[in-house]
Amino acid sequence: MVFSSIIFLWIFLPIVFLGNVLLIRIGGVKASNLLLLLASLFFYAWGEPVYVILLLLLTAFNYFSALDLADLASGGRPTRGALILNIAGNLAVLAFF
Repeated sequence: MVFSSIIFLWIFLPIVFLGNVLLIRIGGVKASNLLLLLASLFFYAWGEPVYVILLLLLTAFNYFSALDLADLASGGRPTRGALILNIAGNLAVLAFF
């Protein structure tokens, strides 16, 4: 699926947009974020399903890195190691591709 395809513009985009608006009103931001995550994974899987596994691994890596950095910011001993590891990991994936 490409951004300029008819399927994306007339089916996928309106369904996700309306679903997002409804979920924000009914279920809140967490439900909306979950819908957007699943819709993004579906969008990427439509084009190349192999990379969905990479996206899930990177999402988990960044999520747990952010939790670690948030713990450090809330009173833990600040170390540069967690931040450097997060940045280096993401840059390594970018450099590989």
